[in-house]
Amino acid sequence: MADTSAGLRDLMARWATTVPRKRECLPSLHPQTVLSLPIDIAWLSDEWITALIDLLGSSPAPKAFMLGGRPATPEGMAIMLANLRRLADDIPQVALFRTDLAGLDLIAHGGLAAAIGTSSALRQVIPPSQNPATRETPAEEPGPAPNLLVRDLVTYLPGSVLADRFGDTRGPLCRCLHCGQRWLTSFLSRGDWRDARLHGVAILMEWLPGLTAGTSRAHRMAAWTRLCLRGIDGHDAYNRMTGDPVDRFTPGLPLTFWAGDTSGLHARTG
Repeated sequence: MADTSAGLRDLMARWATTVPRKRECLPSLHPQTVLSLPIDIAWLSDEWITALIDLLGSSPAPKAFMLGGRPATPEGMAIMLANLRRLADDIPQVALFRTDLAGLDLIAHGGLAAAIGTSSALRQVIPPSQNPATRETPAEEPGPAPNLLVRDLVTYLPGSVLADRFGDTRGPLCRCLHCGQRWLTSFLSRGDWRDARLHGVAILMEWLPGLTAGTSRAHRMAAWTRLCLRGIDGHDAYNRMTGDPVDRFTPGLPLTFWAGDTSGLHARTG
């Protein structure tokens, strides 16, 4: 992060003399233009978010952000999630592409659109290496078992994790439009990747009408919060199903943040 921050400081210093000219150019873009903006997550830190908004907020053109990297700490993750909402508040027509369920949070808070990747590789942007020769193309999935969108948990988990935790029991049954009736613990190999992706699309299509039916932002935010709270309750339900006091399903920080727990921002300054 130190190298990234130094690079950002240098970049902003060079842009300081050209921002007025850039602001004059951005509004005159073709009306069908979408600004494609793959950015490092350092731009979503409290140190740099205002500069990003100041640079792009004056343009009416749609902006599609794609985020590279992951925060190193839980506090950094909470700040990034909060500042994604700031983008929706302060930059007109903002979208989030190559993302996970953070895209739904952005839409709920006023964002224009989201493109949620159907595989793990398509839900991220790999930051370029300083040495291009060492850059590796990410695998579609990190292991043989695909990451699976679990409706009850409102999160992605590898099918192998579900199979391990439910052990000898079959676990939850999926009745989505694609699966019909299929045990979630059965997504275990490369041969299941295609079905896992189609399953994920089917779940998202189930959610979208409830998340977008209201005309007001307040309605979308409330619907999204209710869905995330159901996901937290789902973790408790799965723990009751497995009965394992040690290897438990625990909601991740993004889900708890989206459900309204902002305690991860307690040490925030500024």
